[in-house]
Amino acid sequence: MKPPELHFLIPFYSNVPYLKEAVASVVAQSSSHWRLTVIDDSGAPGNEVETMLGAFRDPRIKYLKNPRNLGIASNWNRCLAVAETDLINILHADDRLDPEFAARNVAASLRYPEAAAIFCRVRIIGHDGRPSWSVGDLYKQFLRPSSDQEFQLVGEAGVTALLRGDFIFCPSLVYRRSKLRGEAFDASWSQVLDLEFLCRLLLLGHSLVGIPDQVFEYRRHAASQTGLLTETRRRFSEESKLYQHLAQVLAARGWRLAAATAARQRIIKLHLIFQALKALLGGRWRGFGAYWTMFSRLGSGGGDHGGQH
Repeated sequence: MKPPELHFLIPFYSNVPYLKEAVASVVAQSSSHWRLTVIDDSGAPGNEVETMLGAFRDPRIKYLKNPRNLGIASNWNRCLAVAETDLINILHADDRLDPEFAARNVAASLRYPEAAAIFCRVRIIGHDGRPSWSVGDLYKQFLRPSSDQEFQLVGEAGVTALLRGDFIFCPSLVYRRSKLRGEAFDASWSQVLDLEFLCRLLLLGHSLVGIPDQVFEYRRHAASQTGLLTETRRRFSEESKLYQHLAQVLAARGWRLAAATAARQRIIKLHLIFQALKALLGGRWRGFGAYWTMFSRLGSGGGDHGGQH
């Protein structure tokens, strides 16, 4: 009996060389039971992406181009809409897969047929593809319930674990489409749409399974969406809004520990302190002042309460 097929979907916006590396890592999978669709949301004229994909000469690779720019969340949702198999992975165009990614995640999906998603450990790489690291990534490893055993995130305990610090790298997730039942990414978020989506799945009674296999390469670089939103500090404002929103939702559900964790926003405050100190050591006084002001507002129970979603 052949294993289930995994459909990789890449929402593309920019940087064809990174995309080529991502596609090559799919083609290099030890399992042959996969298909790949690249959805071009760049809005750029020409056929550079399609030509690059054609050079792989693999009939399992498909190219779709949006007639207009949809934005991150809407393009991710298009990935969900055009998926052709039950198991899917929304692979970011600047990341890479280990050759065992498909085999290990599909095997885990068979061991946990009720899980809405499987996620693995990742290696961090830099703009040049070489191993990299950051204090935040080390802290994420510390927050992960286990680095050498499989574990499940379920219910209030699962939500609480993620709100203490989101240790799941979203492009490493393999979703089971039949469990999503029409759930989609919320386009009102930019930075935290993956965390909101996962918390929503847990609130709906689904489970997420973490496996110890380190079979994904997550690229950190200044031009990434995360990098840009961190530099402008927009990510912290959005994270605070989501945590405030979840504190209310979780309190209404009666999940008191999870609600209290969301209300404290501890991980956001720690990140702001780290960014403020980094700016101070780098002599960026204006940046230090902006980060510290934002931290002070959160610490005093202030912050932006206008982001109810």
